Amino acid sequence: MNKLIKKQIEDWEKKDKMFVSTRASDYVMEQLQDNSCLTLTAPSGVGKSFIARHTALLLKKEGYNIIPVYSPTDIKDYYQPGKQTVFIVDDICGNFTANQQQIDNWKQLLPVIKTIMADKCCKIIVSCRLQVYKDDKFKILSPFKSCECNLISDKLCLTSVEKTNIAKTYIGTSMTDIDDLSSKCDFFPLLCSLYHEKEDVDVKEYFKNPFDVYKRELDRLSEHGDEGNYKICSLALCVLFNNQLSEKWFKR
Repeated sequence: MNKLIKKQIEDWEKKDKMFVSTRASDYVMEQLQDNSCLTLTAPSGVGKSFIARHTALLLKKEGYNIIPVYSPTDIKDYYQPGKQTVFIVDDICGNFTANQQQIDNWKQLLPVIKTIMADKCCKIIVSCRLQVYKDDKFKILSPFKSCECNLISDKLCLTSVEKTNIAKTYIGTSMTDIDDLSSKCDFFPLLCSLYHEKEDVDVKEYFKNPFDVYKRELDRLSEHGDEGNYKICSLALCVLFNNQLSEKWFKR
């Protein structure tokens, strides 16, 4: 295992200490008993990646080697027949729409994917935005359609008790009206995680109007002269390049 993968898994283990088990996370583990490939679907912020990583860490305790997949060829490069391996593929084929180029890349590797799925020692856990999964172009990737866990379905969506447990873990006991506040957005788990990192923000205001809270923060940044404007430009660059900024771009 290379150093980058090892460091990433260590980061997952730190964050996993805050993980709150749900019927969805239990269901995913159950399904992996009989399925070699499983796809978690939901809109952004529902917890697809967190559940995928938590599941991988549980499998690690059973002796599995974790391989985060950054490009389709990683699966082919890291696959070792007969060796317990769990591959984690995050946001497969695009964040907002089904990316045709990425679909074509995966299509070329379908024979390898099917070989891995036939190897009882290997698991593939995929996370996919719901709108990407439902796109007609995605249908050709049949192995990833073999077992879907839709996290916002009636069967797997968060219960009132689970929402309360998540709120207690990330926010403390100060939050009331949890059902009313959480029903206004699918990305309730993400909001809890983000609030946990904030200070001096009213909890009810944050959950009722999260975008207003961040808009005010950006407005305040612009009031701090050049330094604030540099930070806004840096943030815009990170968004435009999807957090993939290369250090060499800034050397000259």
